[in-house]
Amino acid sequence: TRKRIKISDPITADQMTAKRDNIDVMAAEPPLSSVRLIENIGLADAVPHRDRLLDEIEKDFPEITFSRKLLDMSNPSGVAVEALTRDPQHRLDEAASNYDAGLIKLGQMCISIAAQCIRDGVWDRRGMTDQQLKFAGFSVDSYDRGELAFSIVPRTLVPETMEQKIAQAAALERLTTSGGLVRAGLDLEEAAAQLNQNREAASFEADLSGRAFSAGSLFG
Repeated sequence: TRKRIKISDPITADQMTAKRDNIDVMAAEPPLSSVRLIENIGLADAVPHRDRLLDEIEKDFPEITFSRKLLDMSNPSGVAVEALTRDPQHRLDEAASNYDAGLIKLGQMCISIAAQCIRDGVWDRRGMTDQQLKFAGFSVDSYDRGELAFSIVPRTLVPETMEQKIAQAAALERLTTSGGLVRAGLDLEEAAAQLNQNREAASFEADLSGRAFSAGSLFG
């Protein structure tokens, strides 16, 4: 039978070698003391602190969990999606405004260079494409005159669906005053154009109804 060797028992090197593979305890000559190899560093207590840090990170960077939260929604409505995208959309708008300014400057610079190439004869007018000819009306002074001012349309995280576009168009067609259209989000110029479009649509429908009535087919 195998003998259990106590830590305090003297043991020779030969005995240690012979019993290395079959003893139940590690043997060594005295004096010997034991210590805990890994102390309790409080990993369990650190879990709540870790969770708080993760919450703070998700609040500072809402785009991290945006896709997951959107996929978790069983039947996302327009209002729910809008509320979910509000914070990450602000982050996108902030980043886009920074690099859009550089893109606009680059575009203005390219237009000025193309215009100067035409004026200096670098581009032969006889061989220019229609796209190149579009720069003929500009010059290096066009920027100072404000002729190169343009903006980039803001991007949305979740594009509108066809159903949302149809519902929005139908809602705008029901509004009959410029004030109502402005409150719906249109500027004065857009409101005037929408009112004109609504009048034309109403006139067209009235004309169709009149023709159908005259032909006797209005009631089948």
